[in-house]
Amino acid sequence: MGYRQTPDRVIASRLTGTATRLAGWNPPTGAARARAVAELRDIATVHPPARRGAVHQPAPVLRADLLAEVAGLLLGTAPTDHPEANRAAAELLVEAGASRGLLDHWIGVGRARAARAEYALVDPAPEHRWP
Repeated sequence: MGYRQTPDRVIASRLTGTATRLAGWNPPTGAARARAVAELRDIATVHPPARRGAVHQPAPVLRADLLAEVAGLLLGTAPTDHPEANRAAAELLVEAGASRGLLDHWIGVGRARAARAEYALVDPAPEHRWP
């Protein structure tokens, strides 16, 4: 099964990168926080194409499910020794309109992925590599 790039995956990856960049080491406050939330909402807003012959443009749709997915995965995969960066990014995504009903599900998915990743490199590299 190969990886397929879909519009949802592109939006999710843009949300992940932007949220972590905006959260940084010192989360924004005041007007900067409002601009950060607005930027995330703009990324998560999808403008459906107009139907042929339609008089009006369809209303833009906020993808709250993708906001919740990214926020939940950030919280679920946060490192245990310093989760502050992931938590700050997830808080921005929740403020941007993430669906709270889906957040717990995606946190669980993130924890399961993190648990699988811990055991991915259990077998260390052999001591002797060169002939």
